Amino acid sequence: MLYIISVALQNSAVLCGLKRESQRTATICCRYIIVMDQLKYIHINKITETVIGCAIEVHKHLGPGLLESTYEACLFYELINSELEVKRQLGLPLVYKEIRMEQGYRLDMLVEDKVVLEVKAIEKICDIHIAQTLTYLKLSGCTIGLILNFNVLKMTEGVKRLAVRG
Repeated sequence: MLYIISVALQNSAVLCGLKRESQRTATICCRYIIVMDQLKYIHINKITETVIGCAIEVHKHLGPGLLESTYEACLFYELINSELEVKRQLGLPLVYKEIRMEQGYRLDMLVEDKVVLEVKAIEKICDIHIAQTLTYLKLSGCTIGLILNFNVLKMTEGVKRLAVRG
């Protein structure tokens, strides 16, 4: 993929009448952008991996059947101890036409300003929970969200990863 983009950039540079040095610079810049984009996704994947590991740790100690707020507090503790930046119960403003409503929605957690976490202790994750998390992604500008349902026998069965295009 990198090669195809580089060739396309070189061909467009030739068509625009750029010199050979400019073509090389354009190719290097293109490769740099692609590598930086890939690093961003690697970083986000590392964050979600750490979050899921922390959720498994909480679930291992507490098991299913407790209140959502209990799991949220314990998960917050684990995430902080994993040296992640975490914001808890973060208010998201809702803008409707020209009206800005300050406390329209509340994120359970926002990790590293990149990953939205929605903590649940429910029988099963339904479409409405997915819609809620997708709305939070839209309002926050994040591209990755995790719904973590602790009311399961095995924590890996309670994880739902959502992604939207950024």
